[in-house]
Amino acid sequence: DAMRGAAQRGDAIRRVDYVGAVAFVSGADSVVPVTDAVSAYEVDGGFLRMQGRINGTGVYQYEDEDGNTWGELRLAEHVFADGVIEAWKLSPLTDDHPDEFVTADNWAELAKGTLGADVRPDEAREYTLADIACNDADLIAKVKGGKKALSCGYLTKLVEQPGEHNGVAYRFIQTEYVPNHVSVVDEARGPGCEFIIDGVRSVRSRPPQSTDGDSKDMRTKTKIKVPK
Repeated sequence: DAMRGAAQRGDAIRRVDYVGAVAFVSGADSVVPVTDAVSAYEVDGGFLRMQGRINGTGVYQYEDEDGNTWGELRLAEHVFADGVIEAWKLSPLTDDHPDEFVTADNWAELAKGTLGADVRPDEAREYTLADIACNDADLIAKVKGGKKALSCGYLTKLVEQPGEHNGVAYRFIQTEYVPNHVSVVDEARGPGCEFIIDGVRSVRSRPPQSTDGDSKDMRTKTKIKVPK
């Protein structure tokens, strides 16, 4: 009911989505976005550079505290819209998701790095690829210690339009993305839907089999806050 009300009112829904893990490599020349991993390497000064997927397309299944479930479709035409890709460029990197979205007023407190200016769809138009700079010593140490998952924070508006995509049912279509930040989160919180925030949890639903070598059951966790 909350999601239907938000869709009918045209409210922006606050979301965070987990995707991928960090794998260290020997040097910048060998860093390429592959499978569901985010490649990472150090540069002079101890800074950490990462490349890989920050989000994707497909149906996401959501579950609330009462056990109600529904699917939401992320279409390439919305995920990779020119304005959306442009807005992800140079977005802040945070250590976990902050209680509030990042703004110019709290940037100095929350930002631990940034995305680069090279943000683009992958060749298959399934995922958003990005360069990421982690410049905070404490967060770099955490990543090296195993905190190695990425999660996007953004706003989206829902359109209630039930259907099926690649064999997976959905109730809403996500539209009008407004990117805010990417966070480094604990891999221990996933995969699966054990990571619960604001009473809503989710797992990304994909077809059970893959022929392209990618992981098609990659898990995604999301938090939702419906503005009053």
